[in-house]
Amino acid sequence: MNEDPGRLEGHELLAWLAEPPSSTPDPIPTTAPAHLPFEQLEPDAFERLVLAVTETRYEVEDAGQYGVRGQKQHGIDLFGRLVSSGTSDPRYVTVQCRNVDGVTVAGLGGAVDQFLAGLWAERSDLFVYATRASVRRTKLREAVEAEAVRLRAQRIRFEVWDGERLSVMLRDQIKIVTTYFGEATAKAFCVAPERSEALAEVPALTSPSGPPSFASWQSVLPGDLTAFGLMNLKDHSSPYVGSPAVWQSDTPPSVTIGVSIPTSPLLSRVPSTSRVRQEFLNLLSDSPISKFLETLAPGAEAARWHSHNEVGRAHYAAIRSIEGIAGPPAAWSRLLLAEPGRRSSVLDDRCTYFLLHVDWTTTGSTTAAPPVQLVQWRELMNQALGVPAAIARYLVDQVGLELSEEPLPMIGFWLATSSSAKLTQLIDVRGLKQVDASGSSQWYDAYAVAAPAGEPSDVVVTDWLTRLCDVALHLDGYEESI
Repeated sequence: MNEDPGRLEGHELLAWLAEPPSSTPDPIPTTAPAHLPFEQLEPDAFERLVLAVTETRYEVEDAGQYGVRGQKQHGIDLFGRLVSSGTSDPRYVTVQCRNVDGVTVAGLGGAVDQFLAGLWAERSDLFVYATRASVRRTKLREAVEAEAVRLRAQRIRFEVWDGERLSVMLRDQIKIVTTYFGEATAKAFCVAPERSEALAEVPALTSPSGPPSFASWQSVLPGDLTAFGLMNLKDHSSPYVGSPAVWQSDTPPSVTIGVSIPTSPLLSRVPSTSRVRQEFLNLLSDSPISKFLETLAPGAEAARWHSHNEVGRAHYAAIRSIEGIAGPPAAWSRLLLAEPGRRSSVLDDRCTYFLLHVDWTTTGSTTAAPPVQLVQWRELMNQALGVPAAIARYLVDQVGLELSEEPLPMIGFWLATSSSAKLTQLIDVRGLKQVDASGSSQWYDAYAVAAPAGEPSDVVVTDWLTRLCDVALHLDGYEESI
């Protein structure tokens, strides 16, 4: 209605007043709460909430609360039997819950003492201390690290899920948050992963129109939310039951590659599971992956890939071993095909994941191989960046999957040593100067996404090596060596 309202009368004026405005103001900016109100939960509800987080974070075949009030609980409140542990020697993630305002150094140590004195220490690969209290203060952080070292000596990994970390884990878990905190809180707190503002603010990581390309890459820092899912892929253990975890004191140094590629799920009965399995072994044996292995572990021509301890149609596993040599394999791999409704808060169900772990050892032994110079690590990193394209071709040509536009493909490159060693087991720093009073780290993580606005792989490798020298090796004057 375009007439002058001053000339309208009666019902015409009322109709004009009822018309919506031609434009509306911009919406009021809102910020999601940083933390959930865990203090409002009863102890039992807090335990069940942490159990739900555990079931989404790890692949478990059974999980639950352990014991009731008045029973001896051996230092744990929750347990989850890990799928990847096999049946002959089941392994567990166990959790002690304390929904309290504050945590002390003594309290943290007491919780670990209780756990180690109980029945579950021998069965556990991971012990989690869950609390709403923050452990950000320096004394508590040092205490957490000290308890982690103590548990590593028992071949157990240690994590603390405080209120801040639990809130991060639950940010995209709207069903869980709705169940325990109500719909209004869930709407205010939760953000769908694909709409996360933290990711949307990174312009270079916008998705291409069409299937992904692997011609250019962009480095991503470990703390970036983009890398969150892939960072946790390395938590998967070896399919070989009895293999020591990488953080234990008696394990050799290792190199691991993780890859995520957006694909359609494997829903049909074609190709057969046997075909997918065989082609997976072919991929490992004859592709850029085999070239990477030859550079990493020369002289292992007698080693062969074998399927081992798999979990269903969407999860394949293989070990690389030499016939006649017993014991844990020097290399193993996992393939987790995209699976709708995947029970994990850290692995995107729109993605297929690939994991390759290689021990840095001499052929046929568990003795660490000699370290190599930085220039040789450049070659290895460049070869690693060629692996995602080979996996994508396998998924399309042999498995019949379609590549999707989102999220962007990603690669992680991880170096690790045992709790009693340093990265100099892998990297020869002789002739290079380390910054005074700055030793080498025990591990190093590097990430990159396949981005249209990215750079050639060699440029990304330079970024990776620079960060390796700066934050993990603490070298000075290394630039010409990389």
